[in-house]
Amino acid sequence: MTRYAIAPLLVLALSAMPVHGQKQQLNLALAGAGSAAFVYGGGLADYLSKTSTKLNVSAQASQGFSANVRLVNAGSVALGFSAAPTFYEALRGIGEFKEKHPNIRAVHPIWPAELHCVAFRDKGIRSEADLAGKRISVGLKATSGAVVAETLLKEAGLADKATVVYLNPSQSVDAMRDGKIDVMCANSGGPYPAFVGLTGGGGLALIPWRDETLKKGAAATPGRTVKVIPKGTYTWQTGDAPSLGHWSFMFANKDVPDAMVSELLTVWLTDEARAHLLKVGDGWKELPKEPLVEILQGIGLPMHPGAVRYWADRGVKLPDIKNAALE
Repeated sequence: MTRYAIAPLLVLALSAMPVHGQKQQLNLALAGAGSAAFVYGGGLADYLSKTSTKLNVSAQASQGFSANVRLVNAGSVALGFSAAPTFYEALRGIGEFKEKHPNIRAVHPIWPAELHCVAFRDKGIRSEADLAGKRISVGLKATSGAVVAETLLKEAGLADKATVVYLNPSQSVDAMRDGKIDVMCANSGGPYPAFVGLTGGGGLALIPWRDETLKKGAAATPGRTVKVIPKGTYTWQTGDAPSLGHWSFMFANKDVPDAMVSELLTVWLTDEARAHLLKVGDGWKELPKEPLVEILQGIGLPMHPGAVRYWADRGVKLPDIKNAALE
């Protein structure tokens, strides 16, 4: 098996697909263990590796979506998952990013994600206002969930009235069980896997956000929209929960060979792959059949040439997207 690496060894035969039965290795940066991205992305990596005759894709835990952008931009990892608003800031060197990240390219959207915040029902936390004075785990620093939660707390006037802590998913679950935190927040497409471990500690409740807070939060960074976590997302959920959402994408370093990205999409975007991924988790039910270029145009993230080639082979000509990091 051929190991894929980008920087600093770009000369390592990345211009051609492997021959003589060898597979090339691609690492896929996801998020913390127990997160939706890690669970769902791990299922995708496993399927791609077992199905493709040309690629092995390895799921890699990471510090979250912002970290993934840094890793992929630097060429330390070939592929990653991240979110539209994270790309927007990274391309411009603003927010969580101190410099522009010009080397990232979109491969395909994966799912819409919303901020899910839960508390045990017996805590009596039923609304945004009830968060005052509470201890809230928002995930690790600079993850998409942490950034969104911090934005909403600020827009709600609660930034200095609640205690924010930064724990990974498994740490947050333990802290909830032990009574060390009152609320756990995380971004997720579909039900958040780590919440399953909390149901044994008592009934859970999703905390809805006020419409005014959500509109301000959406306006703070392009790529975010007001969304609803619909009733029935969780078996214990009793009603719709308004929240802030965005689309997430798989993306790649610009120097990953076009043929590898095209092969990845050829294996991934099939009815057989969709059926398999739905067994991994409900989050895959909203995997788009189109590349959602209008979102990429809005944030200034170009498509990877291998993805453009994949769609061209199927009669779909994608528009050129200006790289916001180069403007």
